[in-house]
Amino acid sequence: MQQTSSWVEQQMYQQYVKADKTMLQLLAAQWLIASSLSAMSYHTYIFGFISGGIIFLIPLLLFKKHKGTRFYRNIIALCMMSFSTIYIQQHLGRIEMHFHVFVMMAFLSYYNDYTAIVTATVHTLVYHILFTYLQIHSVTIGDMPLVVYNYGCGWDITFLHAFFAVSEGIVVGLMTVQQFKNRYNLL
Repeated sequence: MQQTSSWVEQQMYQQYVKADKTMLQLLAAQWLIASSLSAMSYHTYIFGFISGGIIFLIPLLLFKKHKGTRFYRNIIALCMMSFSTIYIQQHLGRIEMHFHVFVMMAFLSYYNDYTAIVTATVHTLVYHILFTYLQIHSVTIGDMPLVVYNYGCGWDITFLHAFFAVSEGIVVGLMTVQQFKNRYNLL
């Protein structure tokens, strides 16, 4: 029985390290996009380069020591969702950029670890609540207003967005648990 548990743990670790490398590559690509394509509409190149660079640097520096760990998967989840924040801000709250949130949550399912999905969902909730407050109070960084929605701002919109983010978090989280059980014959 001990040998079986050890084999499963080794297989899981190898899969998580592989997924960590893939996610790190996705974060590098997102930094490139935040520094170029996503910045084109409102000329937010410096914002994208600096904020994206900081977000990419965190998991890059943690990779060697923490790869394959739950801690690292949750750091990756926070960083993935932080790029959603950058893209939404770069486009001054365009609704289309909010779709990035849902895409990143789906990408995180590659881990087969529901905690990354929970972390991503909590990040999304906190972000929408915080930025709704900041937008309502007209807070700016330099001359850039902090916005989460470009079509109005109110708690009703925030709760609607939160409902869909939580719904996806629950469904994707349950799917990752099921996939994990299937992969390691834990049914």
